[in-house]
Amino acid sequence: MVPALVPVLFPCLLTIVSSPQVYEKYIRTKALSIVYYCTSMLVAMSGVYKTETTALIGPMLKPWMDQFSIILEHPVQSEDPNDWSIRMEVLKCLNQFVQNLPGLTESEFMVIIRPLWETFVSSLGVYVRSSIEGTEDSFEGRYDSDGAEKSLDSYVIQVTLMMHLVGSNFYKYFILSNKSF
Repeated sequence: MVPALVPVLFPCLLTIVSSPQVYEKYIRTKALSIVYYCTSMLVAMSGVYKTETTALIGPMLKPWMDQFSIILEHPVQSEDPNDWSIRMEVLKCLNQFVQNLPGLTESEFMVIIRPLWETFVSSLGVYVRSSIEGTEDSFEGRYDSDGAEKSLDSYVIQVTLMMHLVGSNFYKYFILSNKSF
């Protein structure tokens, strides 16, 4: 069912995610959540349907990576938990792609390196002010209407996981070979 749904659904979800002037962050975050869950299902089936999964995701990866780059390129907004939420969904999708589809992700990964780094750097400042100094609200214990946590800590967990993946031997040469980084 999911393989038949993806070619129709993903372009529609990309339209939602790439239209901040039309859709608020909450809706865009939910669209990214659907991408994450569909991708999870596809990679779970990829052991049996590896070629089909690659054929489905491959052509769609570049526009998604470009959109992820746009979302991550601006500094993290400490006062806006919806900003953390959309970034968290982007990081979850990236984690899914990097871990389970490394061959596909490899060719598109360079577009995301600088925005990913900017997200790490600006997240550190927000984390220090909120969780260490206690000068800003960490929105701990807050949830959206679907029950998804909106705290800074849940966002930091995703950032930490992405940092671990980026630090893996498989992706180190991309980072080290990027002269503009």
